[in-house]
Amino acid sequence: MKLTFSNSTMDVIMHECRRTGTPVATLINKLVDAEAERIRINLKKSIEGEPNDRSRKN
Repeated sequence: MKLTFSNSTMDVIMHECRRTGTPVATLINKLVDAEAERIRINLKKSIEGEPNDRSRKN
């Protein structure tokens, strides 16, 4: 899988890695895992019939 980040996003990632001492690959893996979990939850909600946050009208 190939990921492409904008320059500003990569700047934020690099800044966070320098600040925390976290390797870049580790931080990116955590971001990917969190996004995958968010997608799984949204898919599960849509399958179970719960409204999606984006489709809900206020």
